[in-house]
Amino acid sequence: MWFRWDEFVPESRILKHNEANLQKQKELKDAHYANVQAKKQIKSDAKKRRAEAAAAAAAAAAASASGPSSSTSSGGGESSGRQREPSVSSVQSSEDGRRRRRLDTPEQASDTEGRRKGRQEQTVETEEQFLTKVEVKIKLPDELKPWLVDDWDFVIRQKKLYNLPARITVNQFISEYVKMKNSSKSSTPNKESAVIEVTEGLKEYFNVMLGTQLLYKFERVQYADILQSHKDTPLSEIYGPVHILRLLVKMGPMLTYTQLDEKSIALLQAHIQDLLRYMVRNSERLFSTDDYYVAPPEYHRRGM
Repeated sequence: MWFRWDEFVPESRILKHNEANLQKQKELKDAHYANVQAKKQIKSDAKKRRAEAAAAAAAAAAASASGPSSSTSSGGGESSGRQREPSVSSVQSSEDGRRRRRLDTPEQASDTEGRRKGRQEQTVETEEQFLTKVEVKIKLPDELKPWLVDDWDFVIRQKKLYNLPARITVNQFISEYVKMKNSSKSSTPNKESAVIEVTEGLKEYFNVMLGTQLLYKFERVQYADILQSHKDTPLSEIYGPVHILRLLVKMGPMLTYTQLDEKSIALLQAHIQDLLRYMVRNSERLFSTDDYYVAPPEYHRRGM
């Protein structure tokens, strides 16, 4: 359905601005809101009923599959607590009968489908859960903001490209950071393991996200050339610190909708902030305007 919120209407369709019409407008808004809420409640009740029906069907199926816990013999001279061993043929025929009933009865098939849908609904995140997630915020140090602005200006306005392979690659930068962290006096085996795990994860994430999320349109031709000339080389061994800085400023929204628990997100967030502080302390060495060059005319023609 397509709603038109803007259209030209004759003057006869426009109500005068007075108390009566304002009251009518309010009543229409209230009625619309009540209708929307009622529909939401109906959907919620229906989902709840489906879940309850699926649970009841699962319980009934489990009870019928297990059968009675004990059986007594009515024959004379036999103890009431003794059980008669079922024959192989009786077990087979009973099982065949249950299988036929499951296949032949529409209600059984419906119950099975309901249980399957119930399990799927339990694993799918609801819209309310999605919208109520607390946003993870990565604070970008003020000292690094000018480098991102310059990076944007060089590529978008001045049509420059970053020299690749980079003077300092992402792998080299991260290795230096890990070495610095593990050589500190406060380092412990657990901390060293956490630093290595987080940084290795960042490198893998960088390699996956670079081509789709971290490059400007003007850099796409260069990226295609890199893929052709460095087929077996990870991108983290080609691109530089400014590119992983582009990733780090996007990490907040990305982490918000991951399946990690709050403790893991908080730990990852702390490591990212520490990595950004390391960037600040080494910014003069990591970032340089000399890392960019003016793209030749041939490159412009290929990008058209």
